[in-house]
This record gives sequence, structure tokens and C-alpha cells, in this order.
Amino acid sequence: MEQLFYFDARFLKDFLSFIAKFYSLFVPIAKEDDYSYCLFKDSLEPLYNKYRFLEPAKTLIIPDKEAIDSLELSKEKPKAIFTAKNCDLNALEVQDFIFLGRPPKFGCQDEAATLLEDSVYRERRKNLLIISGDCNAYKEVCWCLGVGIKPYPESGFDINLSPIDAGFIVEIATQKGEDAINRFKNRMVLANASQIAKRNQSRQDLIFSMEQSLAMLHPCPVDKLSQTVKNSYDSNSWNEFMLTCVECGGCNFICDTCHCFLLADEKQPSANKRFKLWDACLFANFAKVAGGANPLDTRTKRLRNRYLKKFDFFPDNMGKIACCGCGRCIEVCPGKIDIRKILKQLYQELISENK
Repeated sequence: MEQLFYFDARFLKDFLSFIAKFYSLFVPIAKEDDYSYCLFKDSLEPLYNKYRFLEPAKTLIIPDKEAIDSLELSKEKPKAIFTAKNCDLNALEVQDFIFLGRPPKFGCQDEAATLLEDSVYRERRKNLLIISGDCNAYKEVCWCLGVGIKPYPESGFDINLSPIDAGFIVEIATQKGEDAINRFKNRMVLANASQIAKRNQSRQDLIFSMEQSLAMLHPCPVDKLSQTVKNSYDSNSWNEFMLTCVECGGCNFICDTCHCFLLADEKQPSANKRFKLWDACLFANFAKVAGGANPLDTRTKRLRNRYLKKFDFFPDNMGKIACCGCGRCIEVCPGKIDIRKILKQLYQELISENK
């Protein structure tokens, strides 16, 4: 059994202050009826949010706008994220696949085998301290179980906190986590069997509740998601789904697994600068080439392409669906497009066709 610790919630702010000495620590704060990241300061009252917050974790590693020519020269303080959820951790695996060329094995000596990689992303990711946290509640839009992800971390973190009673069970998963928390261990004690049992029961209770809620939607089964999207390429339903899409790109920008970007030059007083900017596959000119051709020249094609990328391309190339079930895209969409309902309808169509 792994060695687990426990510390009283009274020491949470002390813990965060300790971490903030060595990292730029980002913690969730209340913002517009949700939670967003904020750089921790002692004047802030630390929050332990119940579920994932609105802003995706990728913003800490991939800013939405960044000057290319200054990236290599920048000397950043390592970043730490507090209470990242398991949906975010799974999404970071997708970002790693894109920007590292393979899943990361930080700490290993032989990194020469790395394929194409973004060296700036690599350093930020390598230095990022992830303090994850169990979900102890969920939003109506949360559907991580629907893509095979549990509402508590099992891997991908350095330190995990599980809230029980008036404190936290602490799991240390990496040497980075051990080094970060080592001098704080005088505030912790070994977790006892009763505390561990409470954590495990709390996890199972939440899963049961989420399963009941998800079952009411009659979603597409997890093991049918990829094949459903692949086999629905010619479905007329894509024309229906796109009717309320306003091409705002909100689903792309809020998505924890979306990663497309473009390069743009800006004229500045001293010299021109080239910037790396987030891009969105729902934008009309996303796939337009210099000669004017555009293989994604309609909203129907662009919306379908978004689903094909997540449920076809990534399973084929990475062996993993590029959706973490966080539900952020559902929340942000002004057209009320619900990824769960789209997948459900496509699955029901395939069932009907095969009868």
C-alpha cells in the first residue's frame, strides 16, 4: 500500500505559502459564479474548490499569446497548480503528445529519443508542480465517467489532496512532489486506516452519484465513442448540429485538450515581433490555404472535424480519446451545443441503421 499522510485544514494556507516560496503558485478563486486561476498571495484566502474550474489547466503552460523570439531567453519561476482535477491531468497527456512528440518521462536520463517537441513547452511542463485534488462534487455538465475518466486522480500528479473531515489525505507520487513537500512534513502525520477508508468511500459515493446522473442522459457507451464518430461521417445530423453554432471558437479556447495555434507578426516601435496565438477549428478561415482553397469551408465540416479529431484522430494516433469530459465546452457555448447529446444522437442513429 502507498504511504499516505494527513494534515489538518488549518494548515492549508501555511502549506500554500510554503509552496509559493519556490513556485509561482496558481490557486482557484471565485469568479463569475465559477472558479478561475489566480497567483497565490498570503493576503488571499485559499479556496479548495469542489469541482473543476472554468479556466483550463493548459493556460499555465501554453499562454494564449506569446512572443516567439523571447521564449528561449525568458527565465521563468517554475509554476505550480493547486487542486488540478483528473480531467485536467488527462488533458495534459494530450498536450504532451502534441508538444513533446511522446508521453513525458521527466527525470529519465535518455531523452534523446524525443521526437518533434516544443522546447519551451517541455521546460514548463518539466518544471510544473501539479498538486491535484479529488472532486467531492460535480456540475451538471461534468461527464468524465462518460469518457472513462474517474473524478479523482490516479496518475499524472506530483501531490494529491483528498478532502476528508477537517483535513486532507496527502499522496506523494513523484520525487518532485517529495522534494516540494519534504520540509512541510512536520505538519503531517501518517494517515490511519479509518481516514483512508473514508477517502475511498467518499470516492465511491461520488462515482455512484455521477453514474446515476449520467445514466439519465442515456449517453453513448465509452467503448463505442470512437467508432460512433468514425461511422457517422456522412450523417445528415451534422447539418442539424451546426445550426446554432456562431463560430465564436469558445469551445476551442476553453477546451483543455485543444492545441491548435497560428503564427502572427506584429509591428512594434523597435522591431517586428512574431507571436504564437491560439487558433480555433470553428473559425471560417482555419483550414484556408494561400491559394484560397478551404477543405473546411462550411460550419458543418468544421464542427464535424472537431469531433473527428477528438474521437478518430487521437484514438488512432495516440490510443486515447482527446476529450476529458470536463463539460467546459457545454457551459461556454452560446448556441447550447452539448457534446453529450451529439454523441448520443449519432450512436442512436447507428443502432437504428444496424437493426
